[in-house]
Amino acid sequence: MSEETPPSWAKACATAFFGLSALVVTIALLSSSADDKPSSPTREQVAAADFAKWPFTVPDGELRCRDGLLVTFATSGFEYGINGMAQDRGYPRPDAIWAYSPSLGHGLKVSIDEVLKRGLRLCRTT
Repeated sequence: MSEETPPSWAKACATAFFGLSALVVTIALLSSSADDKPSSPTREQVAAADFAKWPFTVPDGELRCRDGLLVTFATSGFEYGINGMAQDRGYPRPDAIWAYSPSLGHGLKVSIDEVLKRGLRLCRTT
């Protein structure tokens, strides 16, 4: 007994259905407004003494993970986006408090990588 092949229109409909389903799911995941800032982040107080190289000009602040992906740093009433996802959601870059590196010179800033990694660890605990 030979197996029948579905008509080409059936394949096209199935492909369109799955493609549309994927599009709907993607839109639903991305539908939150850029102005919506999550209200209950995972938080950790951090200070210069906690890091080998402190990248900020302020002595301390609160490292936060919002929505499981957005890493921010709050200090003196401001909250800055540490990773691109936070900045894309409206948190400003930390340029105002980001320290210049005297050892690198040429206007380069201290690496923010250690703070970002710590913030991403907070995100994994949510």
